[in-house]
Amino acid sequence: MVLDKTTKTALAVASLVLGLAILLVVSRVRTHEAPETLFVDVVSDVPEETWMMVDLKGAVRMPGVYRVAQGTRLFEVIERAGGLRNDACVEALNLAQVLVDQRMIRVPYVGEDITDNGKTSLSTATLEALVSLPSIGPATAERIIEYRTEHGPFQSVDEVVNVNGIGESTLETIRPYVVP
Repeated sequence: MVLDKTTKTALAVASLVLGLAILLVVSRVRTHEAPETLFVDVVSDVPEETWMMVDLKGAVRMPGVYRVAQGTRLFEVIERAGGLRNDACVEALNLAQVLVDQRMIRVPYVGEDITDNGKTSLSTATLEALVSLPSIGPATAERIIEYRTEHGPFQSVDEVVNVNGIGESTLETIRPYVVP
């Protein structure tokens, strides 16, 4: 089959447009990049008794566990984690927040279900957001989603104990990070 010059040009333009569309879609797909190491020692000249450990997750370039000095602020550990990803929702964070030992901080992605104070909504959070909570694994996160599908939105954080497998201990662990 012989194609004339106009048809060839039209096919070339269509191929280019299709290629660009595919590239655009692929570039917007969020992938989980496993960190090279899960622990980063960021303090070496600070006495050991003043170290803290924080677990940084979500939309940062190098998520992981960071050893930092007491008094470190959130923006400082984010800088040490390579900074925010382009799809990070910085409006949900208090970057001036002083970090607390053993705290898990999740930097949300743009469009993720969060509240104004940065806490995860039990009634609307995605499976990924629920799994990022301390003491919540994939199976428990799925049970939370099943519960709210059957019973409607959570009326209070305390209601989560009605989910099979969540007791008072887990409730107290996640309470600082969630809203109904």
